Amino acid sequence: MGLFKTEHVNLPVSIPAPWQAFFDRVAAELGISRNAAISLALKLGGPLLSEHVVRMREQLRAECKRLRDARQVSKILGLPPSPVKKRVR
Repeated sequence: MGLFKTEHVNLPVSIPAPWQAFFDRVAAELGISRNAAISLALKLGGPLLSEHVVRMREQLRAECKRLRDARQVSKILGLPPSPVKKRVR
């Protein structure tokens, strides 16, 4: 197996002890160093996490829009307040 290289600069990374054991196990299974296992996780995990954040943002916007459009009535609070418009002088 060849070396795993990225197009990014090297940064010092410190990980908690439980994660160190996890990356040691993964590195042993893949036959690579712990640093290479961490780099692989960052390279693959970063885009996955980014995509997850984009989807969560879309869901949050859709839910906020649904609540604004529905103008649902709360049994405790009543109707949500209307947006306050600033007066221009």
